[in-house]
Amino acid sequence: MVLAHVRQRAQQTMAMAAPAMANAGIQVLGGAYLIPTLRLNGLTRTDGEYDMRRLVEQSRMNWNLRGPVVLDLGSVSSNGSPHNTPIRASELRSLIYALRGENLHPIGITNASEDIKAMAWKNLQVPSIIGTRMDDEGEGEMTRVAMNQLMEDAIGNVEAAQAIIDERLDEAPQSVSESSTVPATKEPSVMSMMLVEGSVRTGQQVYAKEQGLIVMGSVNSGAEVLADGDIHVYGTLKGRALAGIGGNVRAKVYAHKFDAELISIADTFTTCDALEAREVGHIVSDKPTVVWLEDGALQFKSVVPGP
Repeated sequence: MVLAHVRQRAQQTMAMAAPAMANAGIQVLGGAYLIPTLRLNGLTRTDGEYDMRRLVEQSRMNWNLRGPVVLDLGSVSSNGSPHNTPIRASELRSLIYALRGENLHPIGITNASEDIKAMAWKNLQVPSIIGTRMDDEGEGEMTRVAMNQLMEDAIGNVEAAQAIIDERLDEAPQSVSESSTVPATKEPSVMSMMLVEGSVRTGQQVYAKEQGLIVMGSVNSGAEVLADGDIHVYGTLKGRALAGIGGNVRAKVYAHKFDAELISIADTFTTCDALEAREVGHIVSDKPTVVWLEDGALQFKSVVPGP
């Protein structure tokens, strides 16, 4: 009897305190953030060691970045091969220090093997971050779900949207993917175009694999569109646009209204903060704009209609 009474009083006290607790202290919330990823490619050891400082010095001119970044260690992780040379703790530490010297601050690693994850956390307290793109096992189902949502938004009819999706998937089952970057195998002049008949909303990602991409609506802030070919946005481009994903340096990005968070062509990209901090050509916010790659640098040109 006494125990039941005490329990009842405790429950009443917690119920009365709950609203105050919800409004005080630290809340745990979910959120999506746009953080660039730096991928390590084609590294070779010199005298038994990766020269990370030299690597950063050679690569930094193509970044135009500052602030937090994530390190993609897929190419320097264990893969079971006897010829594989995983990155060591000293080398990862050297890389992090070199990046910090360029005002880049690694906040985590991705695509790393389990031993590299353990090493990074134990020796450097660098956590592993799970990427948002799916692997090949879940590619088909996620593609169908993502396309269904986009087409439903565009035409407001689930059944009609499903019919269009089925038809497109039957014709080109690998045309859209949210998997990891895949090398382009076609030139932009002969690539077919994937069409999104609506807008790409915050948190959504659309990848036109071995295709160009046309978005009839807008690409909202926090959304991402990727293509192996060109990207055309007939609305406002506020999110991220990555063209020529597989290294296609001839790809271009076109936007009716340009206000992008990040632009990338092949392996060269920049953010809006970087655009504001340096001269990038004839670019005017919220005007028709084309972006292309020339001599390893992104070029921008906006068209301002006359009176």
